Amino acid sequence: MSSALSKEERDRQESIFELMFTEAKFTELLTELTQFYVAPLADLATPTELEALFANLAQLTPIHTSFLEDLRQRRNDGLVVNKLGDVLLHYVS
Repeated sequence: MSSALSKEERDRQESIFELMFTEAKFTELLTELTQFYVAPLADLATPTELEALFANLAQLTPIHTSFLEDLRQRRNDGLVVNKLGDVLLHYVS
């Protein structure tokens, strides 16, 4: 399959894969932060202290989880991701 793609398209597909891989790792990290740090500290710190330490974590996690799901869905639509700009625009606008 990759031999049928131009070098430019192979590079594009590699960049898309790297974006998906990086987003998956970042989403995993956000979840681990909540599970292993925020939750245990909830009994020891005030909400103000937790917000200072983990500002926007509760808002970031579902956004990035949804973004990753949308990226994966686009990848599941076919081996070659033909269109991705609309997904990116949805999350940055």
